[in-house]
Amino acid sequence: MLETSEESNSVREILVRFYAAWSAGRKIRIDVLRAASAIMRCRTEQLGSHLESCDCGKLARTEFNSCRHRSCPQCGGGRRADWLEKTTQQLLPCGHVHIIFTVPEELNDLWRFNREVFADKLMTAARKTLDTLLADEKYLEAKPGIIAALHTWGRNLSIHPHVHCLVTAGGVDADGRFVEPKRSVFLPGGVLRTCFEASCVNR
Repeated sequence: MLETSEESNSVREILVRFYAAWSAGRKIRIDVLRAASAIMRCRTEQLGSHLESCDCGKLARTEFNSCRHRSCPQCGGGRRADWLEKTTQQLLPCGHVHIIFTVPEELNDLWRFNREVFADKLMTAARKTLDTLLADEKYLEAKPGIIAALHTWGRNLSIHPHVHCLVTAGGVDADGRFVEPKRSVFLPGGVLRTCFEASCVNR
C-alpha cells in the first residue's frame, strides 16, 4: 500500500477528521461540497497514482495524483508562486500601499446567498472609493495603479468577504506626469471608511 506524505494538522487532515460531523444536517453549497471532496481525496489512492522516474531510468517512485482544485493548499502553492511572479512583473517601480476594504459580519448571511451581486458591489465600491479620494487635490489629484483581489474567508476559515487593494504610492496626473502623494499618510482611515460606506450605499 502506498503512503502519503502529510503535514501535521493540514487542512486535508482536519477535513478528513471533522468534515462529516460538521456537515451533518447542514445545507452545504455545491461548490463547498466539491472543494471539500477534492481536498480530502487529494494525493490518496482514491485519485489513482503515477510513476515518476529520472531520465536514466534508475530512480523511480510512485506518487498519488493531485486533485488540482484551486482551494486545495497542497495543489495551490505552485500556482500562487506563478501568480505572484507574474503580478510582480506588472508592478510599477514605485512604492505601494496595501488597503483592505471589508464589511460588517452581520452581512455574512447576505453574502452567502447573494455572492455574485455582493462581490460586484464590494469590488466596485472599493474602486470607486480609491478613485474618488485619490482624484482629490488634498491627497493625490492623480489616477493611481490598483490591483484588487477579493478574499472570501478569514484566516480561521470563517466567512469574511473583503478586498485587498495594492495601490501605487503616486499616480498619473492630467498632464501625464507621475506625481507622489501630498501627505505622509497616504489616505486617512476615517476618510477611507466614510467614503467607502457612502460608495456602498449609493452604488
